[in-house]
Amino acid sequence: SSSALALDGAKSVMVDDVSAISVNPANLTQVSERTVGISLTFIKADASFSSPLGIDADSRNTLKILPDIYVATPLGEGGVVFGLGITTPYGQSVEWSKESSLPYFSEMILVDIAPTLGFKLCDSVAVGAGLDVYYSELTLKQLIPWAAVTGNPADPIGDVSLKGDGMAAGASLGLTWEVTDNQRIAVVYHSPFDIDYEGDTQISPIPAPLAPVVSSKTDFETTIKFPTVASLGYALDVSETVTIGAEVEWVEFSRFDTLPINLGANGILQATSPSGAPGFPTEIPQKWDDIWTYGLAASWQCSDSIELRGSYRYLESPIPDTTLAPTLPDADKHTLGVGLGWQGNGQTVDVGYTYSLIDDRDVTADQNPLYGTYELDSHIVSLAYSRSL
Repeated sequence: SSSALALDGAKSVMVDDVSAISVNPANLTQVSERTVGISLTFIKADASFSSPLGIDADSRNTLKILPDIYVATPLGEGGVVFGLGITTPYGQSVEWSKESSLPYFSEMILVDIAPTLGFKLCDSVAVGAGLDVYYSELTLKQLIPWAAVTGNPADPIGDVSLKGDGMAAGASLGLTWEVTDNQRIAVVYHSPFDIDYEGDTQISPIPAPLAPVVSSKTDFETTIKFPTVASLGYALDVSETVTIGAEVEWVEFSRFDTLPINLGANGILQATSPSGAPGFPTEIPQKWDDIWTYGLAASWQCSDSIELRGSYRYLESPIPDTTLAPTLPDADKHTLGVGLGWQGNGQTVDVGYTYSLIDDRDVTADQNPLYGTYELDSHIVSLAYSRSL
């Protein structure tokens, strides 16, 4: 959400609007009226790759728009609040030129439908729990140099598209403790989940010598293991108008150790050479690392209706040099966020912006066969509107 983007460095303990459904369900207890909220997040993530192998490429179609919807309603007078969020917590899309010789398109879209309940155990302790129902689509595209398979230089270049979808379920838990009148501690846990993708492989064209054994359309299956996420946040009201906060977060990315690839009846393409030519091994090693992130945030209620926000977070990349690929370029980053919130007459408007200072990533030949330098740039803008009903 826009408020969480601007307060990313301590969002688990400082975000208490309807978007707490996805940030910290315990903070949903701060919603005192039936409220509906919508947000649009605009992401512009640019990437470039250059290699001594003669490959130079810039990513294409880098602007993405992600919608989110939240609804929350108090249940009676006992401090119990029910909420429903429809959000996009994970996702990635990278497109390169077909002439770059890189896997030219990869996209993963994930939607989370989260019925959530927050309630107060006592005046100083609130807890929350949500069921996360995930739906995801995965698309991978790359070219096949058929000449390298058949030995005939006249054979055309094939285009392979792998597309599948799948569902999974998980849970989110949160606790917020008001230690004193001006201090709060929050603990949040998002459970891990696995999505088994099932869909189709489409290949075109297929050279005549391979037509008897390669089908233009077959099944496709793979599995992605998503991480456990746990965070600890602390906030201090320095004055009646100024709050500062800090947060540390642990992400268990090591669950994503490998990406299996099952091409169904076209499994022969995975056995035509020891390397799994032409470009589709039976599994792709990932070997991601667990990471820690660290953040700071501050807010200033500069008037009755306007709040200014700012944050910083450091995120290390979970992807080692040995498995870094153009399908998901990544590097260590420092994110700087600012935002503004306005409220009045039962309405709220929030704006958030984050710019990421991302390190260049140099991968050498002894680390990865597809070696070179990745340069990355990212801007995120989010606009949100909510209204009490």
